[in-house]
Amino acid sequence: MKNKIYKKIAILISIMLAFGLLLSGCAKAEPKTDDGEAAEAKESESEEESEDSQESSESEETATDEEEPSEEAEEEEAEEEEEPPFDVETANKRRACYAEVLRNFKNNLLLPDGSEVFYEGGLYGNIDGNVFGVYDVDGDGEEELIIEFSTAPMMGMFEKVYGYDAENDTVVEELAAIPGTQFCENGIAKVMISHNQGTGGKFWPYTVFKYNPDSKVYEELGFISAWDGEYFPEDYSGEPFPAEEDTDGDQMLYYIFPNGYDYNEEKEAINIKELETWLADNGADSEQISFDGFKLTDYNIDAYEMGDNYTLTYDDNYQKSTTGNLEFFLPKEFFDKVNIEQTEMGLSFTHKATQEFGEKYLNYGGYGWLGAIARYEDSSYLDLPGYFVISYGLEESYIMMVPTDVRFILPEYMEDAKANGFTGTEEDITALYEEYQLLYGMLRSIEGTIVK
Repeated sequence: MKNKIYKKIAILISIMLAFGLLLSGCAKAEPKTDDGEAAEAKESESEEESEDSQESSESEETATDEEEPSEEAEEEEAEEEEEPPFDVETANKRRACYAEVLRNFKNNLLLPDGSEVFYEGGLYGNIDGNVFGVYDVDGDGEEELIIEFSTAPMMGMFEKVYGYDAENDTVVEELAAIPGTQFCENGIAKVMISHNQGTGGKFWPYTVFKYNPDSKVYEELGFISAWDGEYFPEDYSGEPFPAEEDTDGDQMLYYIFPNGYDYNEEKEAINIKELETWLADNGADSEQISFDGFKLTDYNIDAYEMGDNYTLTYDDNYQKSTTGNLEFFLPKEFFDKVNIEQTEMGLSFTHKATQEFGEKYLNYGGYGWLGAIARYEDSSYLDLPGYFVISYGLEESYIMMVPTDVRFILPEYMEDAKANGFTGTEEDITALYEEYQLLYGMLRSIEGTIVK
């Protein structure tokens, strides 16, 4: 009995040992190679595992980079989210409102506040020779309407900025100035005075305005004038230029009036560096804004109201020309009937037919002169007998000199003309006179801008 039990135990032990060897062989299975080949195989497996691990790590890092955007990307995304969507309905209403203001101004000579524009029926140029522009000049993110009216005597000229009041579908006057106003970034406007009759010399005084988004109008920061010691060794009261205050030796002193110009206000002289510091502190050293201006024609008003499918242009009726740093526009027909002569200071314009008539039948070559563009770096043009300003600048200005005596042909010259061989009629002389006046009106409505 015991022998049978021992025999069964031995068989059981043998089976267990065999099973254990089988499991061990499965766990340590290797190709049946030489020892060197087995070592290379193990090394290869190790390298593959290392590469797989590295690729997995790089993949995880890439995934992390994609999942975690940079701070710049987050800021850009935030800005995009903060930007309000474009309101097409408001934009269309703004266009219609601005177009209505322009038509009422052009056809009825009325401004939005109901005041009437002083216009003498073409004596200083045709009404459509004035200019309008639409641009965000105050920096509030919305387009303003800018109207420049220059076909008038100096006292009647103006440049106005209107903003759109969407709630009431009307316009609000933001700034009333004169032609030549310089609009700059940061909501700055520099408004030149109409006449430089002080001691500024080559410096043209101006008032600095800044747009206030709360009040929605431009508010005055200060008036800046100057004393040019080179041009004015003494002021109008006989006081000599205070050279001791001119610490930088440039013969220029500047004065800032925070509350607007007041002759009786005691003023402190400063030098250019101090002026530049004041401008910078008030954000008034920003870059000038340039934007397109368009003649006040029916076509341009309609084109603006219609939107992007139409193009506002000068090209249909006007021609662009330049002299010095002045870019100006005049009707194309003007150039066909006028002689243009280059002068030391700019350009001179003469009506061809009137000049030829005067030379041939009246023995005088001065007939037909319409005017001349002249460039000035100072205010000496104030002594001219007849002129108007085309464009102001801080460093230079362009003036139109105009006749102060008769340069056209009158019907009463008929007898003198006949004595010199003229065989035409009085109607011929009248037609000549009317064409001269038409061209003179065109020249009076010249629109120009200083570009550099």
